[in-house]
Amino acid sequence: LHAVFGARVVRGSALFLELSGFHQALGECDFVITGEGSLDRQTLFGKGPFMVAEWAGKASKKTLAVAGVIRDSEQVASVFDHCISLSDMAGRNVDPILEAKTLLREAGRRLALEFG
Repeated sequence: LHAVFGARVVRGSALFLELSGFHQALGECDFVITGEGSLDRQTLFGKGPFMVAEWAGKASKKTLAVAGVIRDSEQVASVFDHCISLSDMAGRNVDPILEAKTLLREAGRRLALEFG
């Protein structure tokens, strides 16, 4: 498509943020909350939450991440201002997938208390 029609190659997450008006919304917020099922090394290669953190950082906004599980925590933590793992919150006796609604509410409550 590039050679024939002059299309440009862009990251899907960057295009989505551009089309959704994310940049404009950044001006109206105090911080950004993003999430993903699993935050890990792959996240750092341009996946949605990484792009959110990158754009928010350029706008001097904190980025808070909520994920089902966080792997490679030191690398991931270097990108986000604060991370919450639903699996860690759930502990060993609770299935985080079955209790996702409850865990997400609790994560939101914690973020509101700390950053709100």
